[in-house]
Amino acid sequence: MLNNSISEEQNVLDFSSPVPSISFMVDDIQL
Repeated sequence: MLNNSISEEQNVLDFSSPVPSISFMVDDIQL
């Protein structure tokens, strides 16, 4: 449940700033 809350918050941040969104995507690919 806590993880879900964090994920949602991160999603909002990504929407606010598209630049960090790309960074997160790259991290996902690296993982």
